[in-house]
Amino acid sequence: MLAFIDESGHPHPKDATTRPTLVAVCYKESESRMIGGRIHALKRDVLGKERMEIKGRNCLNQRTFRRKPEYVAFVEEFFSLLLNL
Repeated sequence: MLAFIDESGHPHPKDATTRPTLVAVCYKESESRMIGGRIHALKRDVLGKERMEIKGRNCLNQRTFRRKPEYVAFVEEFFSLLLNL
């Protein structure tokens, strides 16, 4: 079993993040290569950039949904991928 853990913001008064988050995802080690490959292919096929870090704040906001249709498509495909894993 592998775990991916990511955090956003820091829960202290001087941090500008008003809603810090922590997420953990566990998955079988045997599925690691398949999951990584599908996410890389999704970034390459939809965004044209396989080697980039996706930040939720850049994808999940009103400005993105008005001005960046490729990010909207990426978000929809990404969540579809998650639902099917």
